[in-house]
Amino acid sequence: MSYLHTNKKRPNIKWPVTVLYDDREKTPWDFLPSTFFVTKRVRLKTGDYTLAGFEDTIAIERKSGFEEFIQNISGSDRNRFRQTLVRLSVFKYKFIVIEDSINNLQAVINNLPAKARITFLSVLYWITLIETKYGIPIVFTTKKPSVKKLIIEYLFKGIIEALKNG
Repeated sequence: MSYLHTNKKRPNIKWPVTVLYDDREKTPWDFLPSTFFVTKRVRLKTGDYTLAGFEDTIAIERKSGFEEFIQNISGSDRNRFRQTLVRLSVFKYKFIVIEDSINNLQAVINNLPAKARITFLSVLYWITLIETKYGIPIVFTTKKPSVKKLIIEYLFKGIIEALKNG
């Protein structure tokens, strides 16, 4: 979108940017030490993270690993999770961050109780459904804190760059 032919102004984003996180997060992302981000605890209606001033534009839902994601798609949480997906889908910038490696998925499934009746393919089905039906990209990190932090910082920096470019 060209700002030369519209009345829209580019957002004025100054560093450090404030990352807002939901007050129900038990272990929020830590950006310290960082010259790019500071954090502030607030109550968010949708998602676990956003940027100050862009609460109606950006929503990031965090899953602490495949265990939590599988619980959301297969258990009694499924209806609540679908409602979350519907709410997330209306945001311009929305993501689900799963703090795990796709390479770890089968090991997580193997450790589930037999009654869970979840398969690798059913999880891939849900990932595809979320990305296509709801238009929500899924970002995988690893459990390794330094790599996870780097990926999350790149995600936020990419969103900020997209905001600046319209």
